Amino acid sequence: MGFELTQRQLKKEVSYDPSSGLFKRIGNRGGSGYLSKSGYIKLSILSYPFLAHRLAWLYVYGNFPKNQIDHINQCRSDNRIENLREVTNKDNMKNSTKRIDNKSGQVGVSWHKNRLKWRAFITVDGKQISLGYYLQYHEAVNARKLAEVAYGFHENHGSKK
Repeated sequence: MGFELTQRQLKKEVSYDPSSGLFKRIGNRGGSGYLSKSGYIKLSILSYPFLAHRLAWLYVYGNFPKNQIDHINQCRSDNRIENLREVTNKDNMKNSTKRIDNKSGQVGVSWHKNRLKWRAFITVDGKQISLGYYLQYHEAVNARKLAEVAYGFHENHGSKK
């Protein structure tokens, strides 16, 4: 089995401020965290790389999360404990950001050129559900928003971050 970091070992290496989400090395131990290409902060602890949000969870609660950690405000570098929640992958997908290739400006809404209407849809449990076709963009957006509420999506889902 691989290396398993404990809360005690972590607290010997770094301090963590839950209100700012920032870690600080203890003593003269060199090195610091860095922002990964995917936007998460990573730290090396005892020569092993860790995601800072998982370390924050360990620091505060005494154990690594069994599931995923969701950054509630969708800012991957914001590791304030109030911004972190343990979720399943299914729930984490209900608080994802809008894709950069989104052309309509709204997740789950696209222009259907053959019908000359706006199409609304939502994906739940890996299955795409059609919410209908609409003449007006705002009607398709409204249908999508209502479906997000009905299926328990987080209020931040699809924001621009």
